[in-house]
Amino acid sequence: MTPELLEIGDIPFTTAHQKPMRSEALEYYRKVTEHYALDIRQYENVERITGADGQFRIDARDRTSASRQYRARKIVSATGFYDLPNMMGIPGEQFPKVQHYYGERKLQSGE
Repeated sequence: MTPELLEIGDIPFTTAHQKPMRSEALEYYRKVTEHYALDIRQYENVERITGADGQFRIDARDRTSASRQYRARKIVSATGFYDLPNMMGIPGEQFPKVQHYYGERKLQSGE
């Protein structure tokens, strides 16, 4: 995976290596999180997501089993790392529109 393929938004991912090291990737993701003021929720089990783009509701449980509810415009579910995805075993994850690896995106005419 090259740094260019891992870039998020307008934040460049610079590295001295052909492929970024784990520590470099973690630092980069921290910078992206800070830059965009992302509300990251770690170590919570998502029980249900309802709604649609721009109006999601997330029902989750934290490490103490306390119930949590969130509203979000967008959702990113990150499991695994680089080329080792952790499959979630949920309906739909086998569909062609679901990505488990980074790949080249081909532009359609008019984009």
